[in-house]
Amino acid sequence: MTEKPTCEELEKRVRDLEAEISRCRHTIEALAEKEASLSKMANQVPEMLFQFVAHRDGSFSVPYFNDRLYQFTGFKPEELMKNPDIMGKRIYPDDIELVSSKIEESLKTLNELSLDWRLIGPDNGVKWIQSKAIPQLMENGDVHWDGMSVDITERKLAEEAVREGQRKYHALFDKMLDGCALHEIICDENGKPVNYRFLDVNPAFKKLTGYRDKDIIGKTVLELIPNTDPFLIETFGKVALTGEPVSFEYCAKDTGQHHVISAYQPAERQFATIFQDVTEQKKVQEELEQSQEYLKAIMKNTSDYIVIRDKDGFPVLFNSSAEKIAKKAMGIELNAGMKPHKLLTDKKEVALLDNLHKRALNGEEFKIEYSYPITDEGRRHFEIYFNPILQDGKVNGFIQVARDITERRKIEEILKKSHDELEKRVKARTKELRKSNESLHEKTLDLQEVNTALKVLLERRDKDKEDIGQNVILNVKELMVPYIMKLKKGTLTERQQSYLELLETGLQQIISPFSQRLSSRYLNITPGEMQVANLLKEGNTSKEIAEILNSTERAVVAHRSNLRKKLGLKKKNNLRTYLLSLQ
Repeated sequence: MTEKPTCEELEKRVRDLEAEISRCRHTIEALAEKEASLSKMANQVPEMLFQFVAHRDGSFSVPYFNDRLYQFTGFKPEELMKNPDIMGKRIYPDDIELVSSKIEESLKTLNELSLDWRLIGPDNGVKWIQSKAIPQLMENGDVHWDGMSVDITERKLAEEAVREGQRKYHALFDKMLDGCALHEIICDENGKPVNYRFLDVNPAFKKLTGYRDKDIIGKTVLELIPNTDPFLIETFGKVALTGEPVSFEYCAKDTGQHHVISAYQPAERQFATIFQDVTEQKKVQEELEQSQEYLKAIMKNTSDYIVIRDKDGFPVLFNSSAEKIAKKAMGIELNAGMKPHKLLTDKKEVALLDNLHKRALNGEEFKIEYSYPITDEGRRHFEIYFNPILQDGKVNGFIQVARDITERRKIEEILKKSHDELEKRVKARTKELRKSNESLHEKTLDLQEVNTALKVLLERRDKDKEDIGQNVILNVKELMVPYIMKLKKGTLTERQQSYLELLETGLQQIISPFSQRLSSRYLNITPGEMQVANLLKEGNTSKEIAEILNSTERAVVAHRSNLRKKLGLKKKNNLRTYLLSLQ
């Protein structure tokens, strides 16, 4: 049986308990004070401190958030602890899937949770947040994360600005019309520049040199161009080592190309070069200088008075001829700061020349004739041309060219007098010709009357010829044909009968329309050919015609051939058919 403690033991235990309670109270107070101090410190840091828990049942809770939560989200810590789901309203919609996947990954692997995401603040402004949290697996299967979130908006904006600057730099670098390259200088053991290496080049530089990226990047200039001018290595080395930029014009001896080269130091022991091809500009400049020399030679050797004026009408360039005429006419030395016509005493002349200058400065191209008295030479006549000088579509001055046409005027006057004298002579000669023409007209009328009389006589002759022919035919029919008919009734020998028939046929031919038509159309037909034509028309052969005419067949064939030629018949035309058509 256990002995009961004595009073002294009980009192001792009470004292020990009181001491233990006192120690615990002091510890609790110290812990509370330390917790308050830590909470105060946590609320004063710029980061948002947090703790959240993934429970075994799939739910989440938020045991702790410092006061920065309100600045970031507009929520008080107790509001989020009570309802963690409201945090989803502050996650930028495009980043919700990212945040969920990162938490899920950290939950499965127990690796650090780290992500950059966007948060919608209480003012609806978007901020970039970087969150980091360490997961810890608890004995009950829950996973606790202790972490913090930092506002990295300014850093993100700075990074974006850097990226934008790099994009602009690369866009400028790639699209530059001039060749651009980045190099690093190579020095010997004494620090003297002896070579340089290509680090980067733009497309214009590759086009300028003909090299590709793989042919040039990482290579030294002496590898690519062994005979590189030492002047270039020395000059670029000074830029890379001292940082002092340079710009100079350089002509490549091997290609003859001219470049304006600018070099500067973008980083230590590096230099960038910009090559501007000015070969064409050089050619244009040389051509311009040559043109100017031609212009000076022309102005010097021409007798015309040439003055080039600026947009205000002041002379900027003039030749010796213009100087001489100014001195002769007005007794002045022509110079660039004066308008000589302003010195004229005749106000009308001044106004006239002012108006001419105004027309030229308005872009009008024209010419005039102008006369002016020259000392010891009398009045001289000039032809003046005004031509505007255009630059970018605007009038920048004008050229005034004056030509002395006094001698031409004198020649023109002489020519006019000669012309007037010639006109008088022409008029006098015209008058004489008109009279001769009238005389010829009268003679022509007389000839017309004679011609009319001859025409009447010819017509009368043709009528008489026709009447004679008709009388012959009538006499043959009335005086000869009846006697032939009587002879035919008498007793005749065979030969006499043949001759009588031949006589009758001949008379019939004389009075027949066929003979008349044939003889009238073809006047060169002989009597023998006429006889053959008549007998052929009647259907007689050449042999029969020869017997009738007491001739040979060969003679008849010759007559037939002559007839074809005189009648103009071709081989395919039948002679008898043609003769029948004349009936």
